[in-house]
Amino acid sequence: MQARGYRIIPVNPQIAEALGEKSYASLLDLPRELAKQIDLVDVFRRSEFVDEIVEHAIHLKIPAIWLQEDVIDERAAEKRVKPESSWSWTVASSKIIAQGSPNRPAQAKSLSGGF
Repeated sequence: MQARGYRIIPVNPQIAEALGEKSYASLLDLPRELAKQIDLVDVFRRSEFVDEIVEHAIHLKIPAIWLQEDVIDERAAEKRVKPESSWSWTVASSKIIAQGSPNRPAQAKSLSGGF
């Protein structure tokens, strides 16, 4: 994905860095200015961890979340549109690497990936 212009910000409490970038323990540990630049959270976790990650992404107003195929969390999916807010997140295509995000600006910003 880096070769396609994405900046990948690793989020993993067990590593200090990956892919040439500092790693953060959770999305909430990202510096505010960096968090504002994230277009997508690319989640590489089992279903039971998705709800908390979605809550963090919503809190940070990150516009898209991508899950691996067959990773399903109905509770997290119900949070897709929050009735008290006009803001919502969308689920990105499973072919994001090949197609790019439909909302991705010409100049790639950043995405957060958990390993």
